[in-house]
Amino acid sequence: MVLAVHKSHPLASREEVTYEELVHEQFLSYEENSVLYQNFLAKTKDAGYAPQIKFKAPETPLLLSIIEQGEGALVLPKCVVDYRMYDNIRTIPIRNEEEGYQLVLIYAKDKYLSTASQAFIDLIKEWYREEDL
Repeated sequence: MVLAVHKSHPLASREEVTYEELVHEQFLSYEENSVLYQNFLAKTKDAGYAPQIKFKAPETPLLLSIIEQGEGALVLPKCVVDYRMYDNIRTIPIRNEEEGYQLVLIYAKDKYLSTASQAFIDLIKEWYREEDL
């Protein structure tokens, strides 16, 4: 998990941050039914505060576009930002944060897979091979 902020944000030059240091931040967040939202609330509660959330949305691109305009901060998985082009956003690792989430892909090996399904499976396998390097 990382903290995404605008490049002019006071934390943008930091090597890492802790949840405790974020107590005064104005956050953007995923909606209440999201696992990411629930995880974020638990982490801030463990750090001793309830976060100030100024906007919630279900879509990462919308949240990141608001940050790119200089508004708020967002806690999200690092891999979500890696494949997008946001020149004005900086991501800062959160200290003592566990490795995130494990992706599980389940499919029947003995059943027909469309070309698109097989291409998706191959893409995921390749991505994980590159991550292990």
